[in-house]
Amino acid sequence: MRNTPASLPSSLPAAAKQPSHSTVAYLDMNKRRMVLSLVLLLVSSAALTSCGGSDYKIFSLREGIGHFSMEYPPDYTVVRIDIRNDAPSRYTDIGFRVQQSPGDEGFNEISVYAWPVEPTESSAALILEDLLDRAEGIFSDFELLDQYSVMVGDMDGQVAVFSWMDTPASDSLESEAGTLAAVSRIVCFCHDDLAWEIHLASDSAAQDAETEFSHILDTFQILN
Repeated sequence: MRNTPASLPSSLPAAAKQPSHSTVAYLDMNKRRMVLSLVLLLVSSAALTSCGGSDYKIFSLREGIGHFSMEYPPDYTVVRIDIRNDAPSRYTDIGFRVQQSPGDEGFNEISVYAWPVEPTESSAALILEDLLDRAEGIFSDFELLDQYSVMVGDMDGQVAVFSWMDTPASDSLESEAGTLAAVSRIVCFCHDDLAWEIHLASDSAAQDAETEFSHILDTFQILN
């Protein structure tokens, strides 16, 4: 398995009394699959449907602390639903991925994170700045390509686009493929007492990543 951006810690404040999101992000994928299977069986409020008149699918979640809906590309599959709503750990972590055949190069991943923040920390710009600092320390050949403001619904968001080199784990099937140039698109925003982070990462050859990222932001909605 490649060292894909599921391993990128979100910008949870270091002073938070809950475990760092990096603890969650580095969970073994087998454990993630177990969590996913259980949640899909138990959480009836997580709906995955096709969008009428569109090739995109709809994902909606009304469980845990982060209720939301959005449209995502049809070739992605939900691979992670990790919901914690008990102190001291409260967060929502949803992951989507394009399933690759063995030996295929490239990857496409979407992650949606939500976690509580104090009013003094509910700044999209500060959250993104912290996230970029973490990313620069994690990924090799990190380069910030673009940074701009955007509206996600009625919420002010901050976007960053950066490139990095993806290196597969030495014991993985992909190890012989070597490194792969990758691009991440991340938006951060806040709503009420929650911070949100949406991260689309793909190999640099992916042609539809910018369009898919824009569509996700255009269709993202906070649910009551």
